[in-house]
Amino acid sequence: MAAVEHSSLCRDTELCMKVSKMSRVEISQLHAINLLDVILESVSAVALVLCVWETVGGARTGGPLLGLFLVADVALEIIAISYATSIQPTIDLILSSGCLDLLQADGLSTRDILSEIGSDLNNVVSMGVAELVVAGLAILTDLYEQYREHVARSEKMTDINRFFFLFLPAIADVILAYFDFFVFTTSANDDAKLLRRSILSNIGPPTTWCVGLTDACEPIIEEDADRFGGQRSGEYDSSAMVAIFCVCTALVVAAYLGGVAVYLKYYKQDGDAADEAEIARIERNLEEAKKRQAEKREKREKREAADKAADDRDEKDATAERKRLERLQVKITKRSSV
Repeated sequence: MAAVEHSSLCRDTELCMKVSKMSRVEISQLHAINLLDVILESVSAVALVLCVWETVGGARTGGPLLGLFLVADVALEIIAISYATSIQPTIDLILSSGCLDLLQADGLSTRDILSEIGSDLNNVVSMGVAELVVAGLAILTDLYEQYREHVARSEKMTDINRFFFLFLPAIADVILAYFDFFVFTTSANDDAKLLRRSILSNIGPPTTWCVGLTDACEPIIEEDADRFGGQRSGEYDSSAMVAIFCVCTALVVAAYLGGVAVYLKYYKQDGDAADEAEIARIERNLEEAKKRQAEKREKREKREAADKAADDRDEKDATAERKRLERLQVKITKRSSV
């Protein structure tokens, strides 16, 4: 029935619509989502390069861009996992419902295709979870580094910590995304196309499915579909979505790099000039403080010298007075003896 999804024969049956959407749309959409993820991961290499390009600010330059891409990657991965897990029950239901004529070679082949799709989808989910783990670790590390640099104003992370907790997870995320797309998602998409062809070819003598539509039924089905305004759906095409995503990603990267260039040309220069002016001001203040300290020391030394001179004079006067007193006392003693 999924071959005539535009007819009420299929639209009124939930399983039929699920099989049709699964083979025509959902796996193709999963393929497109993981393709977008691969494109995003490829562009993330720009941010990784900027993170190690110390001449333009190191992590201060690439860190925010890498964090933005990692967040977008997590969002895409959650959507991909959601798609894969929603498709799996439909495949399990087809395999367990006895819809395939296993006495025919084509029936056995189609069952194998469904089994491969189910296995690929399970692997897509597993790879997606692994990507979420490494991307989450990289995001937390990137946020921590941005906090240390822009909020706490403390030293950067050591190179060894940045390698193990930021660069290595980010690189692992890229590798997992490529492996997920080119091995499992592409395989599931190719198998879905084979399944779709098997469904669409089920009008006539049935060789794959237990129930088929005879050639005489096709005009009746088309008439039924026309009566209710149904139209045969075309195959899903993600080219426009991928093109728009690529353009938007390129614009984001271009805007970010343009902002970095403006920062380096104007704001960073102004900041360097302001820092140099502040350094000069501090040096002048230190020099003036040094001069004031020298003047105070000189005044203190002069005052101490004057005090010492006064003390010496007082001591000299006191000595002279003591000698005069002694002479007078001797004189008075002589007079008394006469």
